[in-house]
Amino acid sequence: MFRKAKYYNDLELPLDRFISILDKGDLSRLVIQGKPKINQLNEAWDKIFEEYQNAMNSKRSKQFLNSIRYVVMMRNRLLILKRLVRANSHGYNRELSELLNQNGIRTRVSYSTMEQDLMRVLTEIKGLESQLNSREEDLKKEEKTNIRQDFSRLMLRLSEHYGFNYSAKEHSVYDFCEAVKMMNESIKEANKKTKR
Repeated sequence: MFRKAKYYNDLELPLDRFISILDKGDLSRLVIQGKPKINQLNEAWDKIFEEYQNAMNSKRSKQFLNSIRYVVMMRNRLLILKRLVRANSHGYNRELSELLNQNGIRTRVSYSTMEQDLMRVLTEIKGLESQLNSREEDLKKEEKTNIRQDFSRLMLRLSEHYGFNYSAKEHSVYDFCEAVKMMNESIKEANKKTKR
């Protein structure tokens, strides 16, 4: 029997899966069951990521996370584009050709010039790969530590602040954002009292 694909699309995503997606860019970590389409996962990730940024409200982390977001989305876009080219190379298909254009490829693939058009599309894809590689290099330079270490440090601070072991496997992204906000507010209040 066919089961409907289920996947996380809000901040109820377990924190350990969120960290894994940020670290590796593997959107399959959103899947609960079945096989959702890649565009469904991209849209879900985009929504989760935006909600996370709004909840965390840090300019520095927003810039850094936007770079990660770009890399994850571009990797998935390139995967889709390569699959479309491979499918088109087996024979002209107007719908597949239009999907290339809908995914940002400027070259129009036509039946009469399909082979040359697909070569131009591959050149465009190589250009996108080059942009991605450049952004990944910039991100590596920007990254002083890895993502997992940053989250581990923050979870350690949460554990110390709240007096219990804060685990990424036991908490959702929403819980994490709320805990960080509450901890930061508590620290600000304590700092105000000590300055008086």
